[in-house]
Amino acid sequence: MLGDMTSFGASLGAIAPRDAPRAIHLLMSTREAPPPTGGHPRLAILGPLEARLQRRDLMILGGLVEGGWPAPPPEDAFLSRGMRRDLGLPEPEVRIGLAAHDFAQLANAPEVVMTRSAQRDGAPAVASRWLWRLETLARAGGSEDALKPAIDPRAWARLIDLPASPVRILPPKPRPPADARLKRLSFTEVERLIRDPYALYARRILGLEALDPPGGDAGPAERGTAVHAALEHFVPGETVADLIARLDRALALAGFSPERRRTERMRLIESAEAFVAWNAARLSAGYVAHREVRGALDLGGGRMLSGRADRIDIRPDRLAEVIDFKTGAPPSNPQVNSGLAPQLTLEAALLADGGFAKEGVPAALTHALVYWRFGGRDPGPVSVKIDGDVNEVAKETLAALKQLFARYADPAQPFYSKPRVQFANTWDDYDHFARRVEWGDATGEGE
Repeated sequence: MLGDMTSFGASLGAIAPRDAPRAIHLLMSTREAPPPTGGHPRLAILGPLEARLQRRDLMILGGLVEGGWPAPPPEDAFLSRGMRRDLGLPEPEVRIGLAAHDFAQLANAPEVVMTRSAQRDGAPAVASRWLWRLETLARAGGSEDALKPAIDPRAWARLIDLPASPVRILPPKPRPPADARLKRLSFTEVERLIRDPYALYARRILGLEALDPPGGDAGPAERGTAVHAALEHFVPGETVADLIARLDRALALAGFSPERRRTERMRLIESAEAFVAWNAARLSAGYVAHREVRGALDLGGGRMLSGRADRIDIRPDRLAEVIDFKTGAPPSNPQVNSGLAPQLTLEAALLADGGFAKEGVPAALTHALVYWRFGGRDPGPVSVKIDGDVNEVAKETLAALKQLFARYADPAQPFYSKPRVQFANTWDDYDHFARRVEWGDATGEGE
């Protein structure tokens, strides 16, 4: 970046001091900072050539099997042995001699461990010719056990996995006091409370959030944020090219590099075309679109449900369609019907209760719940198949939420880590904090 500033800075002209931070920020946003790759501070895995240049306290020579170290002579598809000899080229076996030289130097380190595998490519492995030679010399010198370690390293490995006494680690069951418990939930947090209460406890009550790795690439979450931002500001009448330009700007703000943005644009073109055509058809049919609208509902007992709906379309018959844009896989119909994915049904319940009225969305009954797949194959709207009347299901979901919210307002109620068996083997940022691998193995829930 500094090189570009030196090379091309003159073409930019004079920059006022107050504009310099913004200019530098713009240049920095186009660069990627890869994560450090320094490796372990005390351990280095090197090839024979690099290892010869190092001085180490302990040298481990691994892969001492025939076909590995030494490797077989390379096959030359163009020159036979006779042709190589006539041309004055060395024999292929000269590489084995060089490898033997490397081995001899490395084996003379102050402390050496030589290892080999018992099998290679699914078949019994043959020890390297150098090991055979050393064993032969040791036997001839009367030291047949000279190459055997005083203590079998495999015994060390077994002892590491064998604790002195079994320690039972129990699943976490935090019970925060009543005044520290949640008073407000968003639509997405309700789903987390159902699936993983402990994660919600760690994030909302303890205030713990996973940090992005330094120099890490933008991922699916950032892609979803960018797509939502572009669709929120899309103006009816704009073209596919306009939407692609909005997506590109949003991806840049989300941290995507220019190379990644080019890939994402190609990936999102089909979705952009489908969205522009779908949006124009709905507006022509008399639908009124409300985008990124906030809503809230008092659940009683000082508890609130709030959140933002991606889009609510009011039809000409004054029924509504509640729409959620997804850049990944949407929840399945059974998950929505069972309440495991309650976002759209809760939005429908708020809409019926006038929860979005402050945003200019009138109270309305819902005709359909829709997931709009943006990105990937087969982009477009997919209606959720509701078992029964969608508004009745929304009422039932809201009633179940009130009961769940009230239960977690009780100081005696613990925040369990993924109590539902269907989510026990999924992994997220808070499973390490909950020590799921440790107590999961003891309770039979680990891998």
